[in-house]
Amino acid sequence: MFDARILNPLVRYLDRHGVNSDSYLSERRIPRETLLAGGWIAKKQAYDLIRDVVTREHCPEIVFEAYEDFCFDDLGPIAIAVSSCRTVKEALEVTTRLGGSAFEGNEYFLQIEGKTAWLSYRERKHISEGQDWINDMTLAAYRRMINLLVDPEWLPEKVLIQGAGSLRHVLEPIREPFGMKKADLP
Repeated sequence: MFDARILNPLVRYLDRHGVNSDSYLSERRIPRETLLAGGWIAKKQAYDLIRDVVTREHCPEIVFEAYEDFCFDDLGPIAIAVSSCRTVKEALEVTTRLGGSAFEGNEYFLQIEGKTAWLSYRERKHISEGQDWINDMTLAAYRRMINLLVDPEWLPEKVLIQGAGSLRHVLEPIREPFGMKKADLP
C-alpha cells in the first residue's frame, strides 16, 4: 500500500503545465479525492502512474522538477508528527520510522557519523518499471523536507545511489537541482 498524498506535487506540476492529470489518474484508477483527502492505493498504481508521466511527457527529470513544489502536507499524517519535533534529527528519525507504514515495504534509515547524516532508503521488492522514478521522488522529497526544516538553500554534499535498476535518468538530471558535480555521483 502507498499513501497517495505524496503524488500531489506531481499532479500539481502537471496541472500547472496544462497537462491533463485526470487522464493519468483515471487510467491508473486513482481518484483525485484520494490524493487530496488522503487514502491508500496500491504501490503498483503509484509507480505505474509516475512511469506513465515520465514516458508520455518525454521528460526523465520531471519528478525532480515536480518535487520542487513538495510541502509537508504531501506527507499526510507524517507531516503532523514532524511538526511536533523539536530538532531536525528528531524530524528525520520520525519520517524514517513512519515512512515504512505510509509506504508499505519501504525501509528508511538514518545514520549519524559525526557531523554527517546519511539518510538511506531501500525497497527490496521490484514493483514496476516506474520504480526508478519513485526513487527520484523519495530523494527529491527528502531534500525538500530538509530545505523546509533547516535552510531553503541547503543541498546535500554527496548522494550515493546503489543498486538502482538503471541510472540512465539519475546521473544527469540530479546535478542541477542538487548542485552536484560529476565527482559527487557514482
